[in-house]
Amino acid sequence: MLFKNIGLIDENFEYRENMYVGTNCHRIVYIDSKPPENEEAFFETYDGKGKVLMPAFYNAHGHSPMSLMRGYGENLPLHRWLNERIFPFEDKLYSEGVYWATMLTMAESIRFGIVSTTDMYYFTDDMVRAVVHSGVKTNISRAVTNFGTPVSESQSLKEAAQAIEMYYGFEDGRILVDASAHAEYTNDFEMLKAIADMAKHYDVRTHIHLSETKSEHENCIEKYGKTPAEVFLEAGMFDVPCTAAHCVWVEDNDIDIFRKKGVTVVSNPCSNMKLASGMCYVPPLYDKGINVAIGTDSVASNNSLNFFEEIKFYRKGHFDGCFHHDSAAGAEKRHQSRSSLTGT
Repeated sequence: MLFKNIGLIDENFEYRENMYVGTNCHRIVYIDSKPPENEEAFFETYDGKGKVLMPAFYNAHGHSPMSLMRGYGENLPLHRWLNERIFPFEDKLYSEGVYWATMLTMAESIRFGIVSTTDMYYFTDDMVRAVVHSGVKTNISRAVTNFGTPVSESQSLKEAAQAIEMYYGFEDGRILVDASAHAEYTNDFEMLKAIADMAKHYDVRTHIHLSETKSEHENCIEKYGKTPAEVFLEAGMFDVPCTAAHCVWVEDNDIDIFRKKGVTVVSNPCSNMKLASGMCYVPPLYDKGINVAIGTDSVASNNSLNFFEEIKFYRKGHFDGCFHHDSAAGAEKRHQSRSSLTGT
């Protein structure tokens, strides 16, 4: 296919007008201000006058099959939302339902310019099938939870390993598979170590939820005497490249861990606002040189996959002063809370 007379935003974010862009299968093969010599070889020519081509979006955190749950758990904070609405619904999910729900999410993603999602869920076979049929890309993971189930008896851990073996690099590299621990509070420490060992064995990324809510963060400190980031570090979860979603309630030492271990933090502003979790405060992360990406989370905790809206709230919340964050006072309060919980 050949696009002609079209605007182009290049890799330097510079606008170039009246460009020619040629594609062959799934590759861009020609970019210039002049038409190619073999213009007639392109199967179709598209006049892009008044339109623009730009790099696509990569959604760094999502749960694609949850399109079935859009609007299902309104006006609840995260833990009530999960335990009263989402987990009971998910107990009733089945293969074909997950396939079509993922297809719906892929269609909505493409509508908003998203071509790849770092996805965490289960029914991995059906999700992969949908991604393949939709033509987009994914970093997919079978989220592991154990709630006390021994590592040796964990079916979800076995399915996670099978997904890596079956699908990593599938479809000419469009499908990559990560190792995922849903969260610290949904797994015991032995399971976290097992997931980390699996990731290191297969040399793949890890994908986790981390310090999304104040209660999650403080309950972890009460349980271990450590923050979720410190627990994941001890378990080995950061020994491979890691995508850590949310990071709303992290502390200074957590940020230092992210920097030393090369963790990618994913801010999900719309989802965090909807579930009243707070917002990931990114300026200190930038100051330490930490890679920060943007995610939508699921439409059940967001309502849409409008990535332009996500970028808008990310920008407004963190750099234009619309959301106040008293970092020094907040850190002191968290330190006092941690000291009282651990007796230090």
